Amino acid sequence: EGEVRLRIHNFKTRVSDDIKEIFHSSDLETIAISLVRNTFHLYHKKKPANLRSILMQNTTDIFRAYRTLCRNFPNEESIYFPGPLKLLPLLMLGMIKSPLYSHYRTSPYNEINDCRIYYQSVMNCINRDDIIPLFCPYMYRVDFMEELDFGVENTDGNMKFPPLERLSVKSLKSDGVYLIDNVIHTYLWIGRNAMISKIESLLSPEQIDNTDQTMKFMSELDTPLSKRVFALVHHNKLRHSYASNIEIIFGKRSNLEHLMIEDGLYGENIGIRDMTINDFIQLLYKLQ
Repeated sequence: EGEVRLRIHNFKTRVSDDIKEIFHSSDLETIAISLVRNTFHLYHKKKPANLRSILMQNTTDIFRAYRTLCRNFPNEESIYFPGPLKLLPLLMLGMIKSPLYSHYRTSPYNEINDCRIYYQSVMNCINRDDIIPLFCPYMYRVDFMEELDFGVENTDGNMKFPPLERLSVKSLKSDGVYLIDNVIHTYLWIGRNAMISKIESLLSPEQIDNTDQTMKFMSELDTPLSKRVFALVHHNKLRHSYASNIEIIFGKRSNLEHLMIEDGLYGENIGIRDMTINDFIQLLYKLQ
């Protein structure tokens, strides 16, 4: 009682007096968490449009500082986005289009608030590595995983993943099968012209014939392709704080439009939340 005690923490980290090196050592997930959580306390006080403005201002401040401080370096690869932050514009657009900062114009007020509260709880619970797929979902084409030797762990526990697909409806080919994961939901999208042999390797006969969608979740089968898909989902890279089943979607691209954040509307006077990724990057250039 009354005794003064000091708790001392020692830690080792890199230091630098080179501003370019600091930008190139930045961490995308940490910056994303910071940008979102800086507006948490304003969710019940500000409208989504005001929150989007704050997020945009914070984002453009980062790029403006980089452009101002690093543009005179002769070997600088980009005067707009440093290497680790090249995905930040796409991540910001995903945030702006999410229920945290936006909503459908026809949504009731209570529904909007419920979505924002739900996303806040998710943000407070998920791992740091889940921040990016929460706003920029992972999308893989999985029907050729066997032929290209994806989805099998090596002796070191590492797995060869299929390449990430762009988050656009145009990426969903009618003859393909895709796995889409955004932490909260995991979907298996099956194109209308996908090979029957591939579908039979992924779904049971009951699921294939299920027209009323009562069996809408995928079950693991004793086939090489099914095992590879589930190995992909259960691997550390996709093992989230929020566990989810794999929901089956047959052919309807409209069911996934809310996840295709690179798409949007074209033309002048389009709001930020309706922009394509190219229009959004152009807007960032202008704001800088």
